[in-house]
Amino acid sequence: MVNNENQNSLLLIGGSGFIGSAVGEYFSKNGWAIRLLTRTVKPFQTSFPCIQFQWDGKIIPDKSIEGVNAVVNLAGQGIADKAWTPSYQKSLLDSRVHSTRALVESLSRTKDVPSVIIQASAIGFYGMQNCQKSCSEESPAGSDFLAELCQSWEKEAETISKYTRLVVARIGLVLGWQGGALPKLWDIYASGIGSSLGTGKQWMNWIHLEDIARFFFSAVESQRFTGFYNLVAPGNVDNRSFHELMASRTPSFSMMRAPGFSLKVAMGSRADLLLKAPKVISKKLPEADFKFNFPEFSEALCDLLKERTHPRLHYFKVKQWIPIALEEVWNFVSSASNLERITPPWLGFRIKKISTTEIELGTRISYSLNLHGIPITWHSKISEWSPKVEFVDEQEKGPYHTWFHRHLFTELAGGTIIEDRVDYQLPLFPLGQISLPFVKKDLTHIFSYRKEATATILCQNG
Repeated sequence: MVNNENQNSLLLIGGSGFIGSAVGEYFSKNGWAIRLLTRTVKPFQTSFPCIQFQWDGKIIPDKSIEGVNAVVNLAGQGIADKAWTPSYQKSLLDSRVHSTRALVESLSRTKDVPSVIIQASAIGFYGMQNCQKSCSEESPAGSDFLAELCQSWEKEAETISKYTRLVVARIGLVLGWQGGALPKLWDIYASGIGSSLGTGKQWMNWIHLEDIARFFFSAVESQRFTGFYNLVAPGNVDNRSFHELMASRTPSFSMMRAPGFSLKVAMGSRADLLLKAPKVISKKLPEADFKFNFPEFSEALCDLLKERTHPRLHYFKVKQWIPIALEEVWNFVSSASNLERITPPWLGFRIKKISTTEIELGTRISYSLNLHGIPITWHSKISEWSPKVEFVDEQEKGPYHTWFHRHLFTELAGGTIIEDRVDYQLPLFPLGQISLPFVKKDLTHIFSYRKEATATILCQNG
């Protein structure tokens, strides 16, 4: 895509992940052009239009930052992704410090310095401790691994303020469906084994994904934002309250408890993330007149569940943007003949029967596939049909107890966002939950293939 000369532009570093995708999409919807710095260039895999620049994590290409109005640096390996072995602790530190150092070095070479840099950090800055005293932006740093990691991260960013306005976002537990903790927690609760953890008195320090994106946009656009901000909703809750509300929306029971020692056995030192979080508040967000759309946890959860048709079940959600007009995208994805083209060949997917010439409301489709050597026959029905907006295919007979797949289409920047939302339940509940990790892995691979195949076919045709 060619950017308009008068269009504001944003450089996203580490922007292909959970938070970065929401930030990129929000800025794009507000008329900004996005440049994405990524280690692996994969065209049309993001949920927003962008120009991608490849980098090695150490040197930022000059062309990527030249002329941009703002930079958001979200780079860093996932804190909870792996066990905190010495080698992974080093990787966590290096991925954050090196990317921030590279940004500082890039600013020193750039003649046209961006007007603002937003640097990510985390509320882990205050340490994992059983502490009922509130930690605000004025509170001192902790002394454990996470606190030291955040201190090193932020110290590396200090030099940025010599070049331009610097905003440091200490991010809490971000709630959204495409990543982070919520999908993992929901799988546990939808399996009927959700529990309060340890004493239940530790704090969750949560924030809705939409409020994260809104903060980043506000911090870029307004000069009143500068310095450090704790990104935590005003209606913070302890783990016991969090659990009770989650249990009220799922098959789990409010009286369920998981002792702290069991988490320590399963997770090692990472268990402190779940067992020892202090209460974090923000004094500076109200001073900057930032208003949360979702200040209370009950409001945030209610909003997140609005997009769900079967909210007590498991959930899978993916999005992608492609530079193809909505009508062309709709004609392609709503045609049964294209299903085989975007389904991984290892599934051996074949349509056996379709009840109507063209897909429409009430159309029934029968097809066969082969999953891990097991032949499967699947019967589905188009239960909702709104041309160029959305449609739903719902399993009538097949491998799942429930499968409800909503396809949505939204115009953005001359292209189209394709969104898949799947509510599903495995058979033989609760015994069938044993296979959940394998099912999720399969779904991830299948939908990843669909995204790549859809983009490849449509963009070649376009």
